[in-house]
Amino acid sequence: MLRFLKMAITSEDTVSIFIESGVKLLAIFFFSILLVWLSDFSIRKAKEVLLQQAQVMKPNFIRISSNNFKNRTDTLASVLNSLVRAVVFVLALISVLSIFKVDIGPLVAGAGIVGIVITLGTQNLVKDLITGSFILVENQFDVGDVVTINSFSGTVEKMNWRTTVLRSLDGNVHIIPNGQINIVTVQTEGWSRVVLDIPIAQNSDLEHVTQLLQSIGETMRQEDPWKELMFEELHVLGVESFAENSMIVRSLCKTAPGKQWVVLRELRRRVQATFAKEGIDLSPSNRPGI
Repeated sequence: MLRFLKMAITSEDTVSIFIESGVKLLAIFFFSILLVWLSDFSIRKAKEVLLQQAQVMKPNFIRISSNNFKNRTDTLASVLNSLVRAVVFVLALISVLSIFKVDIGPLVAGAGIVGIVITLGTQNLVKDLITGSFILVENQFDVGDVVTINSFSGTVEKMNWRTTVLRSLDGNVHIIPNGQINIVTVQTEGWSRVVLDIPIAQNSDLEHVTQLLQSIGETMRQEDPWKELMFEELHVLGVESFAENSMIVRSLCKTAPGKQWVVLRELRRRVQATFAKEGIDLSPSNRPGI
């Protein structure tokens, strides 16, 4: 690449150029540092303002999802800082070359040819970067969200322009190139929902069962920590389906994002204890039909 550089000076003049242009070189150096510092400062302040405004505008949402919102802003801030540093470095390099009277035309042309070759060989990488940019800017999901991507389910541990890292329930880590992400199912966006299906005998008193379920939900919502996790009362929809010797009673309840599973387990525990006390069989389908 150096053979394309048409130097208008000789090596003997290098020292004199350093002396004559020392002030310019120092100015470029300190100006570059200043730009990076101002960028870091501005991005940090902008992030703080966003968090403060979000807390004022949506206090309930931020109270629940502040960690996710902060993770997103941290990720975007990191990406912006890296982008600014890259731009400042390129501008500083061009400025230094101009001081040494380097003809950067051939250099730019050569870099363009190399860039085309690299682009042709890294199409998937470019696709990853573009898709990652849309994911970050559009806030499709956050670090800490529970998602399903390309049949892989887990908690989002890391996000950047190129990859998304999921950790599944069994501890396995899935590193997914952003360019391969087509459909994402987010299970912790804003709020989640408990779907409680209870199998009971077909001859059970449905009205009594409904009253018990509503009572369990009301009692649970009055206790810590469930009153912070359950956004509404337990809605008993009624009979969802019939099996050989049973019927399925379905109930729904909105919960804090990602808390549907812990709420569901507690509901099941209370339902089992209450129904056992009331003599309501929860496993009639295991009995032979009559």
